[in-house]
Amino acid sequence: DMGMWTNAQGAQELIRVAPLLVHRLVIMAVLKWTQRLLLAALCGEISGQGHGHVDQCPGNVNVIGRGSTTLIATKVNMPNFPAGPVDNMNGIVMPGMWGRAYFADQCTNGTYDNNQYASIPLLGKKFTYNTDVSQAGCGCNAALYLVSMRQNIEVSACDDYYCDANSVCGVRCDEIDIQEANKFAWHSAMHRFDDGNGLATGLGGWVRDNHFE
Repeated sequence: DMGMWTNAQGAQELIRVAPLLVHRLVIMAVLKWTQRLLLAALCGEISGQGHGHVDQCPGNVNVIGRGSTTLIATKVNMPNFPAGPVDNMNGIVMPGMWGRAYFADQCTNGTYDNNQYASIPLLGKKFTYNTDVSQAGCGCNAALYLVSMRQNIEVSACDDYYCDANSVCGVRCDEIDIQEANKFAWHSAMHRFDDGNGLATGLGGWVRDNHFE
């Protein structure tokens, strides 16, 4: 269950549409891989921009049920705002503050290609992971969500074909927020491409203009 819906019609429409989309995973904060996907967050101060060298191709991780899966790190968090680095230490993937990484089939340094992003058909399947957000303080957002970047043919203002419901990089697409969390709060919600706030209350509270109420 992705959340508590207040708009039944909107929920039914999105539930109808969502299985038709072949989504791929976007990972922010810290990812750890063992027999399951472990998601943790190490957040510093939220002021200040991303810093440090970003390795666009930080390596592969083993996804049970899919096998070896490539990670692609973005170099631009949002227009005119650089992303933080993403480290992969023996399968433990650790994006720094403002870091963002994507599942992919392959990675080519120096270029971003939407056809390289992984399309993972989740219909009829179960996605299981453990999460540790004990180090994610107030103001941090350790997020795990689904968007259709492989199907997006617009390069976006972040130069990596990124899209989401809030048009962070200038391109909108449907979005399923599995996790937006820190050690104080958790929020899950579904968004149509034109519904940045989410018609649903979600699990964890109502969001208006990206502010929790």
